Parts: sequence; structure tokens; C-alpha cells
Amino acid sequence: MQADPGQSPIGWDTEPPSGVQASGPCDLCFIKNLQKQAGSQYYDGPQIRESSLLPVASPTPTSTVCSGKEYDIQTGDDCYKISKSQGIGTAWLLSDNSLTAYCANFPQNGKLCIKNTCKVYTVQPADTCEIMASSNNITIAQLKAWNPIINAGCHNLYKMNGTSICVSNPGVAYVTPPAMPPLAPSTAVSAAPVPTNAKDESNRQFTKVTFTPTKPATTTPSPTQLSLALDTRDDCYQYFEASQMESDITGTLYRHQCDLAADIYGVEMSELLTWNPSLGNDTEASTCSFEPGVRYCGRFYFEPPKADPEVGPSLDFPIREGYDTNCTEFRDVSKDFTCEDVLALFDLTLAQFFKMNPAVGSTCANLWTETAYCVKSPNAPPPATSVTSTSVAPSSTVPPGPGAPTHTGQPANCVRWHIVEKGDDCSILANKYFITLEQFYAWNPAVSNDCRDNFWQGSAYCVGTSDSISVSRSAPPPSPTPSPFVIPTPNQANNAIKECNKAAQAQEGDWCALFAERNGITDAQLYAWNAALDNGNACGTSFWKDYWYCVGIAA
Repeated sequence: MQADPGQSPIGWDTEPPSGVQASGPCDLCFIKNLQKQAGSQYYDGPQIRESSLLPVASPTPTSTVCSGKEYDIQTGDDCYKISKSQGIGTAWLLSDNSLTAYCANFPQNGKLCIKNTCKVYTVQPADTCEIMASSNNITIAQLKAWNPIINAGCHNLYKMNGTSICVSNPGVAYVTPPAMPPLAPSTAVSAAPVPTNAKDESNRQFTKVTFTPTKPATTTPSPTQLSLALDTRDDCYQYFEASQMESDITGTLYRHQCDLAADIYGVEMSELLTWNPSLGNDTEASTCSFEPGVRYCGRFYFEPPKADPEVGPSLDFPIREGYDTNCTEFRDVSKDFTCEDVLALFDLTLAQFFKMNPAVGSTCANLWTETAYCVKSPNAPPPATSVTSTSVAPSSTVPPGPGAPTHTGQPANCVRWHIVEKGDDCSILANKYFITLEQFYAWNPAVSNDCRDNFWQGSAYCVGTSDSISVSRSAPPPSPTPSPFVIPTPNQANNAIKECNKAAQAQEGDWCALFAERNGITDAQLYAWNAALDNGNACGTSFWKDYWYCVGIAA
């Protein structure tokens, strides 16, 4: 029986090749693999430890000779605190001291070797490789080269929240060696003396004899792989030879051969130069070429092909059946949404919504949440804008009709109606038609007393009956003087401009651009309305979690 390593991209042979002795259940390679997994807090580590017949020893700091400086572990220390205080990447700290991954069973005493020091940065929950590289003024290639724990696609950052990574070259900084003294001349300047104890006739002049082979030599050179260019990485995924880039790029957008190579391998110019230092480090250089006879790194990492984009609307919920077949836009209706919420959110009237989605019913009583609905169709255009007259209609034997869907319970002697538009509420209607709120609720009993339920845009509501139409007020009540807008706390002193009338709170993982996008404003508006951000230059130092910032101003 052989030790089964489990799932493997190269498969697993149950039978060994001919002439190879089969490994037993105690195969050392298999046991070492299990031991490594058992030392981790992730994946199958805890399960493997529980099934082990022997206890898994806790790691201790390395006892080998330290090539850097030693650090005594203090009470309350953990790998995160030590990484920050000593300026070393958390992964480097664990690797240099042969400790378990992800700080599992981190020692509480003893000494640690600190050698691969660097400028460190603490990984945040919303960080990506692009964000970390940009905020620290380095390239993504440098970020990955200085932190080998980051995988090729940067897909394992969620495991590193709170850890320290290197944003400068780890280890001892490179020092240019001093200039070497000039070498002694290799050509003799004087004749060598003839030894006095030489054999007879050995000091005679030698006559050069040229040997001519009787037959030309015929040898077949064996194919050899070209060596790498000076300082080029030796662990790249793909390499190329200089001769492969000898193409005529006249009349193209390529400045030089390096531009061509970067485009062929789908990488940034900065990455190509980082992997091949002999090409220089100036991404804006007007010339760049490859030395014949050597190989260069074209791509350091493997990047799987991107998935095909989704076809059709990107929705979280299924589309409700029976929608208008000419629908041009669908949108999700989330849990706890009411029909009033849907009409207000998508700026629709009840008649429009019903025409595009007949399944909801004419009164929207059959609305299903966590379902997608049609919200735009040429068959349901918005109603024409009209000014509703507030004057009393002349007496007539036929009272004016509502002109839009109504609710149950409205009086039969209603002679004045109002079709709700965007921005209306019950108080606005009462003041507009010189009635009291009590009258409005009495004539429209389906509307809740807080004006939240069954008060829908596009529906008609009674605002005057035949026996109350003579009741009026000489003038509408005076509008209250608006109070000045106050930014909630915490906020930064003298930050928001005086015209600010809307604020939002920065959340965990926010940065300036994301915060602006979430609040529907541009980066330029965010900087103009918040002096503390210094036109964006202070986003890395003065944009603080849980603080309030201006996201709107009075027109």
C-alpha cells in the first residue's frame, strides 16, 4: 500500500513504475506533508492534529546562528506587534525563524532572529495589490518580489489582514563596492632571462610548425540552452531570446523592442524591467534593446485566462415572469421593499410599473421582494408633466375625476384630486390645498398616519370634498426658517465648506475614490468640499475611518 497524497494536478498512480519499490504507509515524504499541515490553523490542520496518535509539538524559535540581530520576546508580544516594531514582514519573520505559517502557536518566550528587515506596511481588509503598490509608490512586480507569500493573482490577501508586508527590498541594503585598482599590464615589457640550469639546447629559438589536418573535422554541435541575461530572474514562467524580438516596428506605436516584448507577454513595462535589471529602470526611456545570445524573462508569474463576461443584466434575484417583452432594463427589488419604495427609487408611477409588470396587480398588492422587475420600457413612457390647478372648479353636475389610480375608502363626494409627484408628502398636500392633515387622512383612509404606507407616486388622493371646499385659509402658513446644517461628529475642525448640506461617514476599508463613488460625487467634488484632504494629497493621512465628510452642497 502506498501513501495517497490526495488531489494533485498531475494525478496519482496507484501502481509504481516497473523496477521501483512501492512506498509503504509510513512513507517519510507523506508523513512530512501531514506534519506540515498539522502545524497550521487553516484548512485541514485542526482535523489532522485531532487524528494524530502523537501530540504535535509547538514551534520554538530557531536555535541556529543568527546572521541579523536577536530579539527577546516580551510579555504580550505576538507576531503582528514584533513585525511592526522591528520593521520586518510577518512572513519573513516566521520563515527566518522556522515558525508555523499564519502565526499559529507563536512562541511566548525565547529569542527571534531579525534579519530581512524592510519598510513595512500593514495589510487592510479592503486592500488589493494595486492599492498597496500605488499607495507606497512601488510596482506590483516589486511588491510580489519582496513578499513571496503573495500568490501570483494576489488572491490570498484576505489571509493577511493585519500582517506586515515589505514595501522596500528586504535584507541588507545593497552597497556599491569601491572601485578596483587598475590591473597590472598583461603584456610582457621585457624578455624573460634564460635559466642557467636549463637543459642543453633548450634556449635555442623555437621554430613554429603549422600542422595541416589531412581531413576537415566534422562535428555536430549539441543543442544548448542560452544563458540568462545579467541579473535576470531564474524562476520565471516564460523566457524569450533577443532574436525573437527582431521585428520591424517602424510605423507602429512601439518605441523600441522592450515595448514590443511587454505587449507580447501582456505585462507592464515596469515589470519587464524589474525582472531584467540589465535593461535599466527607466520606463520612459526612448531606447531599449536586447543583447543577442542570452535569454530574458517575459513573464514571472502564471495568470489564468479571465472568465467570459456575463451576458445580460447583472442581477442578484430572478426576473418576475410576465414582464413586458420590450423591456430595456431590469432592477432588483430587495427584501423589505414596499411598492412605494420601488416607485420612488426608480422614479415610476404606479400605472407605469403595473404596465411593465402586470403580475404585481393594478394596486401593487402582489409585489414580491427579492425578485427583479422591469423598470424601463418604450411601452410605458413617463407621464407628461402638467401643472395641477388649485382653483375651485366651477359648479357642474359631473364632479372631476381623479385622473389616476385611487385607493379604497376615498369619499364619493370628492371634487378635488391631486396626483402625487416626486417630492410630495402628506404635509405638503395639506398646505397646498388649505386643508388639515386630519382631513387628508379622513378622506384617504388607506394612507397611514405617518404618510409612509400607501402614499404612492402616480396615484390620486382626495384633497377636497363638496361639503368642505368653501373652507379655506387666507394664506398658507409661513415657512419655517431652516436651521444651519451641522456636520455630525466625529469630524475634522474647519474641514467642510460652509455651503455643505449633506455628510457621510467613512467606513472600514474606504479610501477617497471609493468613498466619493459610493456617495455619487466625483473625486474633485470631494476634495473641493473637504479642506482636510488637501486636493487629494492628504487622502493617505487625513481620511479617517468613522469620521464624517461633506458629500453635498446647497444649490
